Amino acid sequence: MKKVNPMLIILLLVVMAGCGDGYRQSTVIRSSDDLITVDVTRNYPKKELILQDFMDVQYIPLETTDEFLTQGDVLAVGNEVIVIRNNTREGDIFMYDKNGKGIRKINRRGQSGEEYSSIIGIVLDEDNSEIFVHESKILVYDLNGNFKRSFKYRNDYMFTRFYNYDRDHLFAFDATIEDEGFKKRLAYHVIISKQDGNIIREIAIPYKEKKATVVK
Repeated sequence: MKKVNPMLIILLLVVMAGCGDGYRQSTVIRSSDDLITVDVTRNYPKKELILQDFMDVQYIPLETTDEFLTQGDVLAVGNEVIVIRNNTREGDIFMYDKNGKGIRKINRRGQSGEEYSSIIGIVLDEDNSEIFVHESKILVYDLNGNFKRSFKYRNDYMFTRFYNYDRDHLFAFDATIEDEGFKKRLAYHVIISKQDGNIIREIAIPYKEKKATVVK
């Protein structure tokens, strides 16, 4: 039986679901093996797909105790650690192992220079045993919750998303490009230093006409 590329299946579903009557042409998708043509003008029958049939899926039940009681807002998944918070402002950060057993709960919410007032996002860096907590600045802790350093980024940038890029850098998305009050830039995405937040490189994605900026 020929092996099916799961990402190709998902892409096909998106193409078929997202094309309406006003889009009357065939869409061609090239995979690594074949050239597949999808006629988006046809009405395709609905088909139920079971995720486990074409993907490797692991379900991890999270340990629930008086200390580890969460709403399951997953912020990061590493090789050994899962980082979760609640959708509230109490500041708890929960760490689980890959079997769902609670490792520790961290809470550094406060008003000092070593604490955060809220949690916009968290980046897990297992290589350096650090977590980066994003609020109006970046606060860096070890995996036990001990403060290591903090840094602010340039005030003409407004980063709304951070990702782990490599051992020394973060990958960030800048939303100020959408704000008329800020200087216009061609690059939405930048690579910044994990040590001090300095911008190492801007990444400009060329386009003919900007429709909207969405990051997921």
